[in-house]
Amino acid sequence: MNSTRKWFKFFTVEQWQAIDIDYHVDRKADHKVLLVFAVSISVILIQNQFTNPGFLMKFFFLRDFILARASADFYPPLYWALSTSLDYFLLPAIVIWFVYREPLANFGLRLEKDKRILLLYLVLFLAVIIPVWFASSAVHFHQIYPVYRSAGDSLPGYLIWEFTYALQFIMIEFFYRGFMIFALARYFGYHAIFIMAIPYTMVHFSKPLPEAIGSAFTGLALGTLALRTRSIFGGVIIHAAVAISMDTFILIRQGKLQKLLGS
Repeated sequence: MNSTRKWFKFFTVEQWQAIDIDYHVDRKADHKVLLVFAVSISVILIQNQFTNPGFLMKFFFLRDFILARASADFYPPLYWALSTSLDYFLLPAIVIWFVYREPLANFGLRLEKDKRILLLYLVLFLAVIIPVWFASSAVHFHQIYPVYRSAGDSLPGYLIWEFTYALQFIMIEFFYRGFMIFALARYFGYHAIFIMAIPYTMVHFSKPLPEAIGSAFTGLALGTLALRTRSIFGGVIIHAAVAISMDTFILIRQGKLQKLLGS
């Protein structure tokens, strides 16, 4: 019991104390922190209202164009992935460049070359990739993934989809675990992680209850990881590895990927 408590304290309280030492430098709120909150609210509202594929289909000329294509099911998920990526990136990047006047790397958009961190990324990758392989055998997942249902019909379609799919995970991490917590940690220290976890959990309200609950703990863990490593790519690896490998493993189990590769 004491050993468990010791490890729990090491991965939580001690890491948060270290974050306060590294980041909590501005004790008084100013116009920048207010702008961070305003931009965060705007990004989440746009995500909720305008990135859903259903929004795209409201425009008759676009709907007619899409439905007339042989690959009609390709455009809605592609729109979702690209519009989500743009939404999560554009406004935060503008604030970082023109208000903070700093590079995006200062907000986690960098890959650390420290061997210990690279080893950590490898461990994270292996920790998620193996369970996903076994989970990909479940019928339930075959009914949901790939989100682009015809991903197994052509190699270009598969590659384009997985690239855009991965891109939106990078931008999700950049917004929540980059822009929000790296900006807010300067004013609120490690409490910035908990502030970020609230909207991050809320965007999962439409998901099954276990996933919605899990997102709260995932947000806290990835936020802590991002601030301690000064990089969002731990979260990117977890997100992208789960999503892309799930698609790929399902196509392998269905025998579709082998056909795409000509084997």
